[in-house]
Amino acid sequence: MGCDIHIHLEYKLKSNNGDFSSWTVSPLRIDANYEMFALMADVRNEDGKFIPVAKPRGIPFDASYLTKVHYRNERNDAHSMSWLSSREFGEVLQRYSDDDLCPDYRALYGAMQALEEQECFDVRIVFWFDC
Repeated sequence: MGCDIHIHLEYKLKSNNGDFSSWTVSPLRIDANYEMFALMADVRNEDGKFIPVAKPRGIPFDASYLTKVHYRNERNDAHSMSWLSSREFGEVLQRYSDDDLCPDYRALYGAMQALEEQECFDVRIVFWFDC
């Protein structure tokens, strides 16, 4: 049985007083890669070969409305819900052992870095699996 990942790229803008405004989101569909899944959230890591950057943390309490709606619509099949910061996702990519990684993952990280370079964004990916 296959396993897919559902990813939402979320970021928030700082307002003039330094507080954050609400999350903005871009839902993404990325090719399955079980080593990446293991490194991101200990999914499909039955033999314990990979040490995950983070164990599943659940959907963040301040997730965007769209992320919450998508999750609610898929929650019967969803598991191992979590999120990673840009730094943590970069660590996942550094640990990945295969040079032949689907470019979608590197493009996602590039987008996260580009948003962070604006110095007014807080960036994360929120994700879950269905397998």
